[in-house]
Amino acid sequence: MMQILLDLAAVPACLRFAGSLTIAAAATGRADLMALLTDLPSGPVQLDTTEVVEADGAGVQLLVATTRSLQAGGHAPRFGATSPEVQRAARALGVVVEETC
Repeated sequence: MMQILLDLAAVPACLRFAGSLTIAAAATGRADLMALLTDLPSGPVQLDTTEVVEADGAGVQLLVATTRSLQAGGHAPRFGATSPEVQRAARALGVVVEETC
């Protein structure tokens, strides 16, 4: 199960991903994630995946889609700390997830 929390008290605002970031979780959690994006104030948004315990290609694709949606909405997405599982899945796809915070 994937959990996504929006922390508006953090500076910058932070989307915290936890649990499983897999094909099953991405399919069911995408709509919830997109709904959270509408509540974001303008400015930078940090994506934190430190609490992700399982990730696959679909999960990484969800993160990429999230950054694109944020950019389209005028936000400046950046990655905070990333879990080893997300790093492994991203590398397998040839995607570089750089921590920018």
